[in-house]
Amino acid sequence: MKLTPTFGRIQEAHTTDSSVSAFKTGLKVGDLIKGRVVRVLDQNRSIVNFKGYRLITEMDSPLTRGQGVQARVVSLDEQIRMRFMPLTHETSQFSDQVVTLLTEADLPVNLQTHNLAQMLQQNQIPVTAETFNSFRQYIGQLNPSPDSHQGTALAGWLLNLPPNSHLYQALQTIYGRRHKLTDSLQQLRSTLANLTQNSVEDIDDNLVQQILNQAQPLDFSVSDLANHISKFVNEIGLRYERELLAASRNSELLQKILQQQTLKQSLLLFRIQISQSDQISADSTARILEAVNAVLTQIDVLELTMNKYLAGRNQVYFQIPYRASEKEISAEVLGYSPEEDVGLNPENMRLEMLVETENLGRLKFDLRILQRQMNCTILAEKQEYSNFISGEKIALLERMQALRYDLKDVALKVSDRSEFQIQVVPNISELTGNMGRVDVSA
Repeated sequence: MKLTPTFGRIQEAHTTDSSVSAFKTGLKVGDLIKGRVVRVLDQNRSIVNFKGYRLITEMDSPLTRGQGVQARVVSLDEQIRMRFMPLTHETSQFSDQVVTLLTEADLPVNLQTHNLAQMLQQNQIPVTAETFNSFRQYIGQLNPSPDSHQGTALAGWLLNLPPNSHLYQALQTIYGRRHKLTDSLQQLRSTLANLTQNSVEDIDDNLVQQILNQAQPLDFSVSDLANHISKFVNEIGLRYERELLAASRNSELLQKILQQQTLKQSLLLFRIQISQSDQISADSTARILEAVNAVLTQIDVLELTMNKYLAGRNQVYFQIPYRASEKEISAEVLGYSPEEDVGLNPENMRLEMLVETENLGRLKFDLRILQRQMNCTILAEKQEYSNFISGEKIALLERMQALRYDLKDVALKVSDRSEFQIQVVPNISELTGNMGRVDVSA
């Protein structure tokens, strides 16, 4: 028979050689005691053997002879008041400390409440009726997902992320992609370990060590998961380009951002040093750049997932205003998923950009995100421009990297008079055009 958790009290001792006062000796509030029903006196009263004492107990739920019970001591005043609960394998595995917290908060004790309260307790959050009910309500609003991690719900609640929002989905993505992210970080650390043993003249040793310190995988087993995730997101450098662009006209703020030491900033600087170094073999350079780009890819995937303009869509269209020979023109960009009825996938999303030029006419760029290696083909008759795009695609796409979040902060300038250039225009207040933003990482 299942016993519903309820308050009860011990009225008196059943035998003359045992007393309530003797039973109370050594007891304290919060203790969990177990017993067995010896005899049922009436609907509400039973004789229960606790610790060798046969005591008359009174409670609302009826008991049956031979039934095992357990109770948490609530009060040791004139009468011993206890909260009774079913004695099952499930509750026998409960943490005494967690059950005590639930009892003190006047909350029911069952598997669900125990697990939720335990998560709060492990993260050093007071288990009160207010915090518990707030957390339980938050979980109740979440769409069930087979890939969800119990810690993500707690982290989302602590970070005050709206349930089922793109930000919460990004949190789930961080967990869902943890293996790829961890593998890429570990591969990077392994690759850079050789540079710490063999110093290279034109590579900054301090920068290498800094990257090794920053490239720490996210540990989802820690108790303080919310703060751990928040710190991790800040340290890897999400929103770096957005912040950089927003501060482009504020020298003080710009210097502050440039002085930040995020993993993404370190990797971008390190990639330049590696690419320009003539002290490292071509094979070693390729391996290092592959490891660096793999980590940057994972960072960009998280960035895309957190973009509310792309969440749940399978295509995005925006215009980029720019000027050519004092003439205002627009570049058109279409991003789409290669599969119909499938949301934009940051790892294989296609991007097509059409650009009007003064001397070359309309040029089409086919951009693809695939392991951060961008295939960029310009469909033009003149091979020299195809070669230019192929050679400068990283610079081109890094400039396009700022295209996300807001609608009014980026424009591209195209000039094809002396040489073909695409530049970010810092002041676009006078330019017009509808523009969405998307991360197109090199």
